[in-house]
Amino acid sequence: RLGGHAHTVEVDIGGRLIPIDAGLDFFTRGMWPTFYRLLEILRVPLRRYQITATFYTTDNQRLYPMPFMRDGKVNWSLLRPAALSTMLTFRRVLQCAKPLVEAADTSMTLEEFTEGLKLSRRFKDEFFYPLLLATWCVEMADLKQFAAYNALKYVVMRETQKLSQFSTEV
Repeated sequence: RLGGHAHTVEVDIGGRLIPIDAGLDFFTRGMWPTFYRLLEILRVPLRRYQITATFYTTDNQRLYPMPFMRDGKVNWSLLRPAALSTMLTFRRVLQCAKPLVEAADTSMTLEEFTEGLKLSRRFKDEFFYPLLLATWCVEMADLKQFAAYNALKYVVMRETQKLSQFSTEV
């Protein structure tokens, strides 16, 4: 069998076997073109899903459901002033990161990129860095030393190219 991120197991839920992808969260053609092509060659059936995320601050005082629209419905909580300000700042950061990602420039650390922008300490410490930490699962000091390109590529491509999420049925 294929291992790692391409292993489906069946889980009994209420007497019904449900296929669960063990390890594989998502992939996209734009981010993993070789893997995607392999699945096409093998004729692995794919399903398209919208990528969503809900980010809660550690004190559970604020939440940020992304994207703004889910299943044709507006996430009204994002229209509160503090949340809207954070999301607009996040969008600006992604626009600033877009040229770096398009150039595949790995010369700048995430910390250098982030600290070079005029961002509030609160945005960086309570939203931006924690959001990326949730994706990378490393210590903050390590994350800050990642190449900004590597740390931001997925979120920039997701926002600017409207990538779709896929799961496999292997």
